[in-house]
Amino acid sequence: MLFVKVPKDINEYDEKIFASMSFRQLKWGSLAILVSLGWYFLTVSLLGLPQDVGIYGSVGLGFVLFSCGWGDYQGLPISEYIVIAFRYYMTQQVIEYDNGMFTDQGKEIKDGKKKKRKERRADKRIDKKITESEG
Repeated sequence: MLFVKVPKDINEYDEKIFASMSFRQLKWGSLAILVSLGWYFLTVSLLGLPQDVGIYGSVGLGFVLFSCGWGDYQGLPISEYIVIAFRYYMTQQVIEYDNGMFTDQGKEIKDGKKKKRKERRADKRIDKKITESEG
């Protein structure tokens, strides 16, 4: 049986797809090329701006997008971080505040502490008498 020892310091392995780039890097690289070409043709052909604006803009956009394939932020790839940030800003933020003075049934708790066993039994007896009188 053949086996290979793997050093313990290797935490992540990215399989190389093309030209020593992983799939994530290849995906961001192709996106950078498409966006850069689109920016160039938009500024030069459709808007009639000088060719320098199209070239400098496309190089800048391409560099930023291409570098996203290699970047990690707080241990996450940039693409996952963008998805998390998008979901965070596009969902409605709801904050519920509970001061701990009332239970779910609306009964008050003394001083924010749990009721003692005797008090809970007394409450059960009172609730039982109320239900019997209603029924």
